[in-house]
Amino acid sequence: MALETDMLEYLKADATVQSLVGDRVWPNMRPQGSDYPAVTIQRISGGRMYADDGEVGLTQARVQVSSWGKSYTDAKGVAGAVVRRLSATRDVTQGATTFLYITLENELDLREGGGGQAEYLHQIVSDFDVLCTN
Repeated sequence: MALETDMLEYLKADATVQSLVGDRVWPNMRPQGSDYPAVTIQRISGGRMYADDGEVGLTQARVQVSSWGKSYTDAKGVAGAVVRRLSATRDVTQGATTFLYITLENELDLREGGGGQAEYLHQIVSDFDVLCTN
């Protein structure tokens, strides 16, 4: 869990991300009734790496960062700040984790709503490949 927690703290420490979302950066899901824009982060695949003699002290994972906004422009602005902070990160230590590299692998624009809602939430999903120490 250190990877997700430390990545979350690394995002929160960025002045641009902070100016856009404040402290609204959460693991897994937004708390019900929380304000926007916001960011959520979750590991979607991957784990520890092994060699013939056991663990090698590295983790490779795909981490999904979702940028949320009431408007498409707000969500895209947050996603841009997230990508600028994380993409091409190399040899950065945050907490107990050293991020050896982080690369942007995929981006997807979504919106949620329905049932006659007048407003839709916009979600920009950014998937990152992360190699880090355990």
